[in-house]
Amino acid sequence: MPDFSPKPALRDPAHVQPYVEAHVVPFFRALGEKEAVRFLLYFGGTQIYLAATNAGRSEAARLFGTAAVAALVNELGSGIVKVPLARRAIARWQREQGMETTAIARLIRADVATVRKWRAHEEQKAAQLSLFDRKPSARRRG
Repeated sequence: MPDFSPKPALRDPAHVQPYVEAHVVPFFRALGEKEAVRFLLYFGGTQIYLAATNAGRSEAARLFGTAAVAALVNELGSGIVKVPLARRAIARWQREQGMETTAIARLIRADVATVRKWRAHEEQKAAQLSLFDRKPSARRRG
């Protein structure tokens, strides 16, 4: 049986931050990166019911296992959960895995120009200097 326990590195939101928006982080923490992407691709845009006592009868339990559903309940709580589409997070993760832009666009059902625009925006943000990362100037005041 696959290990669906949360990965220690993903407990730190800073590790997830480069490619995951805040509303998607709980899915990545609960399932791990690869399974979270798979889960979001399958259930994204829908509502699912996460039972507090998981009997394994739900579609999520059948596809991902009861341990994965229990991890989601632990992270999100039980009840009806709206699963986000998370197309940007999926696109970033797939690009990090080496997938081509056109393949990503087909996978997430987005226009290839949109995926290219997202990538260009992220590269621009990465190239921009942060105000807080600058070295202090050697010039003294006063």
